[in-house]
Amino acid sequence: MQYGLIAALIAVAAITAMSSLGTNLSGTFNTVSSKLTTQSGGGSTGGSTGGSTSTGG
Repeated sequence: MQYGLIAALIAVAAITAMSSLGTNLSGTFNTVSSKLTTQSGGGSTGGSTGGSTSTGG
């Protein structure tokens, strides 16, 4: 019985911590995204990514 209560409390604490961390990460990514958009002149892609380069043949 006591182990079930301890496990439930640990689960609640873990969910609360992960939710808070997710909110903080979301805010951080939004800040970085807005700064990159501002510095790149407002483009939606933010410049070249280098993902689709062609080598020829």
